[in-house]
Order: sequence, then C-alpha cells, then structure tokens
Amino acid sequence: MPDSQSKSSWSCILKLKYRSLTVIRIVTWLYILGLLLGITSAWVTWYYKQAMYLQYLATEQRFHATVNRYLAVNEEARLVREYYPYVLGLHEHGVLGQERRLDWLASLQRSGKRLGLSVLNYRIGAQEEFQPVSRFAGSDYRIYYSPMWLDINLLHEGKLFELFAELDVYAPGIYTVSSCTLSRLHGEINHNALQDNIRTECELLWFNIKKQDGGVIDLS
Repeated sequence: MPDSQSKSSWSCILKLKYRSLTVIRIVTWLYILGLLLGITSAWVTWYYKQAMYLQYLATEQRFHATVNRYLAVNEEARLVREYYPYVLGLHEHGVLGQERRLDWLASLQRSGKRLGLSVLNYRIGAQEEFQPVSRFAGSDYRIYYSPMWLDINLLHEGKLFELFAELDVYAPGIYTVSSCTLSRLHGEINHNALQDNIRTECELLWFNIKKQDGGVIDLS
C-alpha cells in the first residue's frame, strides 16, 4: 500500500514537472516570438522611415530642379527681351553674321566721291579669327576681322577724319583704325585747293561675329 501511494505521488510530481516544463517552453517561445515580432516591427518601421526619407529627398530634388528650370527659362526670356533689339541691330548693321565686303567698298567709293578725293586706293586681306585676351568658354560664336589697307591723297588731314566719319555712318559693320601714317607729297604746303598735300596709308580692321561652324544666324 505505501508503495502504491509512493508511486502515485511520484507520478503526480512528474506530471506537474512536465506541465511546468511545457508552460515554461510555451512562455519562452511566446517571449521569443514577441521579441522577433518587436524586432521585425522595428525594422519595418525603420525601413518605412528610410523609404519615406528617400522619397522626400527625391521629391525635393525634383522640386528644386523644376524651380531651377523655371528660373532659367525666366532668365532666358528676360535676356531675350533685353538684348534681342541690340542683337538684331548688330545683325542689320552687318556686325553679326557674314561680312559685307562689297558694301564696305561701295561705301568707301561713295565717300571718296563726296569728299572729292583724287586718289583712293584700297585692298582687303583674308579674314582671320580675332584672339581676344579673354574668351567666353563654350560659346558657339567667334569674332573675326578683315584687314583693309588704304592709300589716299588728301588736301589736308581733316579730310581723313571726314572719311572715317562717313564710314561710321554709311558703311555696314564696325571697324577700328589699326595704324595710319601721313607724309607730305611736296616740300612746301600748297594752299591751292586743287592740289593734294598729304599722302596717308592706313590699316583698318573690320570686325564681325559669326558661328564657329559657319552656319547661318537665324534671328527670326
């Protein structure tokens, strides 16, 4: 009898221990599962925040890019409004675009006749690219110049200034006087208005602006 009671007691103790171990295992697994869920939730939250932050950065970049493009378009429109009349004037005056040599010579001949110049010889050299001290990087346009040499007989030096004034008004283009030398034709100044007293030799540089590739400049 005591043996059967002892066995029964041990059996109850073993059952209680087994149940306790089972409960502990369940609690442990639940704790581990909760921990994993917490970690997963934290990772998902962090990933979501990172994704939202990256999306915010991308949206902000697109916004700034759009604003910059808008400002660039506005600035371009402002520059066009401000400078287009000036650029159009350069084109019409023969500075922007192809050089107008025949018009230069025609203006020179007409001015010589109006001023009564008895001797007016001229020749024009080949066009070359002008090399300024500082250049605009990335520009499609270049400055070119054509040298013109004049050999003129004058009554007095004032006629030379009158000739340049005539070219300023009537010749299409822009030029600069590179050099001029004056010398007497006679040992004594002749005050007779029918005879020239001075010979002058000048070099002019006629400038124009055109595309580097030689393409036509369209201002329409």
